[in-house]
Amino acid sequence: IVDEEKYNVANGTVNYYINDEFIGSANVSNGYASLNYSVSSKYDGKTVKYYATYVKNDIYDSSSYSNTMVVSHQKVVYVSPNGSDSNLGDESHPFKTLEHAINHITLFGTVYLSEGTYTASGIYLNNSITIIGSGRDNTIIDGSKSGNPIFNMSKRNVVLTIDGVTIQNGKSNKEFSAGAIVTSGKLTITNSRFKNNTASGNFSGGAIYTNGILNVTNTEFINNTVPNVNSQGGAIRTYDNITYITNCSFDSNKVLGNNSTGASVLYCDAGD
Repeated sequence: IVDEEKYNVANGTVNYYINDEFIGSANVSNGYASLNYSVSSKYDGKTVKYYATYVKNDIYDSSSYSNTMVVSHQKVVYVSPNGSDSNLGDESHPFKTLEHAINHITLFGTVYLSEGTYTASGIYLNNSITIIGSGRDNTIIDGSKSGNPIFNMSKRNVVLTIDGVTIQNGKSNKEFSAGAIVTSGKLTITNSRFKNNTASGNFSGGAIYTNGILNVTNTEFINNTVPNVNSQGGAIRTYDNITYITNCSFDSNKVLGNNSTGASVLYCDAGD
């Protein structure tokens, strides 16, 4: 920021806007002002106008600069328990929460989770994404027994791929549900662990409920439970779907209802 004689402006305030929406202010120091801002998903794929306005003060009049840009979310983002959702989401400046990261990646984007525990539940996935952890012993997604599945994919064309993560303490109180993941799309799980997930609604699976395509490899299912009177799949409940299970282990998964018609591991209804 320079004055009419081309000298750097020493101080002052700049207000920033996107499409006439105020997004923040920054102080001027030696001719410079900057603002970090994570663009809302409502602008994804759209052309927006952005502008900065120097606020009039006792020395300088107001002035503005504007331009346009096409907003595109990131292809790859990083998340760390020590990060911040105000960061840019790159490897050096990671986000803090999984949900925020998912809301800021493109179609078929990838979220990298560093070591640590991430609390998450009620995440609705409308775009295909990949989530990669730092190993199932190191990266944990914890549903905190919220009463809603951790992930929900209702669209057939959504693809979710998860690798190297433990998903635990998911809990759903809904029918035809699961504690960890409910999906009608394509779900691929590798090198992961599902532990202590619960679904208390009728016709549910403790960890996963799917009527899409399920492919699970080298994954552990431990102590997942369906306690409802109509318990069906202690670990997995499938309906009218295709399921592939390779080199997985199942330990202490349970169906506890008095009218249980399923199995402690897998209940398959009209699928392959």
